[in-house]
Amino acid sequence: MKLFQGKYLGQNLDQSVVFPIKYPVPALSVFSIPKLGQVGISTQQAAGNSNLQVKTVDLSGWQAYARNGDQLATLKLVVNRSSEQIVGAEVLSQNADELVDFLALLITQKISAQDLNRQLFAYPSLASDLYGIWQSK
Repeated sequence: MKLFQGKYLGQNLDQSVVFPIKYPVPALSVFSIPKLGQVGISTQQAAGNSNLQVKTVDLSGWQAYARNGDQLATLKLVVNRSSEQIVGAEVLSQNADELVDFLALLITQKISAQDLNRQLFAYPSLASDLYGIWQSK
């Protein structure tokens, strides 16, 4: 957050008109074992909203997690029912910090399943598992 604020300040120091700071969707993580991460709308915020669906995804069988023996790996996605775009997520895994960073990008850029499927990721990598988010039930 401080880096983002510093960039904003640096860009506006010599400007005659300063625009208010507009924060992106923050990706947060707790460095515990396993790690815990959160981005966008939380599952608690989504609970009372009929336009949002909370989807639980068992990540333990995905390549990156199975390779590391991460049997607790779980993702809770908050999905907008009408657009089917991800608007929030909570992750419990050894790689939660990395996954919430990828999810923050998907949320901020409003990347759809179709957009993501047009992208090639290195394999095997954590990013190459992202395709499975929309295919999991």
